[in-house]
Amino acid sequence: MPGLVAQRVGLRAAAYFSIAALLAGVLLFVPQATTRSLFAEAAHDPRHSRRHLTRVLTLTAGAQLPLLLVLTALGGPLLRLFGDEYRHAYPLYVVLCVANALGSVGYVGSTLLLISGEVRRLCLLSVAACTVSVVGGYVLATGGLIWIGAALLAGEMVLAIGYAGTIRGALRTAGEPSRARVR
Repeated sequence: MPGLVAQRVGLRAAAYFSIAALLAGVLLFVPQATTRSLFAEAAHDPRHSRRHLTRVLTLTAGAQLPLLLVLTALGGPLLRLFGDEYRHAYPLYVVLCVANALGSVGYVGSTLLLISGEVRRLCLLSVAACTVSVVGGYVLATGGLIWIGAALLAGEMVLAIGYAGTIRGALRTAGEPSRARVR
């Protein structure tokens, strides 16, 4: 995305985007850690899948929400660490923080699809979200960085909607013997 920003908006905007995305990326550490744990636990003991999934959802939400609030509140000072002019990236930073927090749904959903062997569905959802983000970012770039952030947020919304049913279904059927399907 920074390359797209540089080409469509300019190098200064690409710098703002890169730093805002870097700082907002802190929110991705939580779901990366919890879903790796989910994958390992489900592989080790699929009979307790519901308990593992519930714990991961609780831990992820419990860590993400306060972290989102803290990062959003401290965004201005954090951006200024890179130079006073980076304060202009704050609106984009907030959108990227929200998108990354919403990305937790995608981490959980994609992990569940990997566990169940539904790699084809995972790839289709990823392609759809990526298309929304990249094409949306390209088309909306002339409106400024906030619109590129909105395109990324829309891509995360596609994933969240796509994975919501997967997560709901896993909570209902967790503990049943795994029926892995490779397509």
